[in-house]
Amino acid sequence: MPENRSSFPRAYVKQFKEELPDYLISKHLNRQSIICDPVSGARKSPMVTKFADKIPVKTMKDVFENGLNISTFYPCLGKRNSVNEPYFWLTYYEVDRRIQFIGSALLKIVRYKPNSENFVGIYGINSPEWIIMQHACAAYGYTVVPLYATLGDDAMQHVLSQTNMECILCASGTEALHLMDEFESSLKYLIIISNDVKVEEVKSRHSSRVSIYLFEDFMKLGMKEPLPKKVPLPTDLYMICYTSGSTGLPKGVLINHEQIVDSVFSLIESTENKLFNAKSSHLSYLPLAHIMEQIFSVSFCHVDLFVSHR
Repeated sequence: MPENRSSFPRAYVKQFKEELPDYLISKHLNRQSIICDPVSGARKSPMVTKFADKIPVKTMKDVFENGLNISTFYPCLGKRNSVNEPYFWLTYYEVDRRIQFIGSALLKIVRYKPNSENFVGIYGINSPEWIIMQHACAAYGYTVVPLYATLGDDAMQHVLSQTNMECILCASGTEALHLMDEFESSLKYLIIISNDVKVEEVKSRHSSRVSIYLFEDFMKLGMKEPLPKKVPLPTDLYMICYTSGSTGLPKGVLINHEQIVDSVFSLIESTENKLFNAKSSHLSYLPLAHIMEQIFSVSFCHVDLFVSHR
């Protein structure tokens, strides 16, 4: 065998240079990524570019309204209390009205501070109210901060202290009581979804410290005088998604509207629309505090399909 390259016949060297890339590089490479910088060879996903030209969806507000425009009076969000009961569904129109009422109540009660951080926490299991609150925040200029019990108390305290959030949505009185009893916070407004036996205890022990509302009552405050939605920019902050904190305290990942929308388009394109069809529904199982569940739930709302809980 020749000891150096110069010993190879020239014709063989030329053939080697031309054909080797075909063996080393997947024929599907240009479907996976495209060159965005010819100098460095850096590549990017081709998915978002293809979709962005077709659909004028740039923010989370646009995402939901795209589904609303297609399927106004068709099912959007559903839930059931047990496996022995049927699902109860809200249409896109009904969900949109609730988004407007909750967003209006946020503006009236919690207020919106221009040029400031307007955080709204959500603490509890997945539910239609969870998704309604996150879309209300997106449509009215607030930033969602999901919390979940498996974070642990030290991590929960860290998130509350770092964000200084003033408003939080809790799934039930149990979560609300734990939140108020165990942690120091800047909370001023507490919204509770389920009117369980612990709600009265929360009110009796903490009503002097925070304003407490049931979700339905809070929604009625916005229903009295609905306010128009804001128009968020793609670069506006949509969510702070905290990591599990396996290597220390949780790290807050800043996610803007543009980034979550790009992820949705990438999912739809990469699955070649085979994941979604007119009969599909998504069982929301993973916690909505996790980014994967966020992308799936948001994707289904965008393409006018159903999201069910339990």
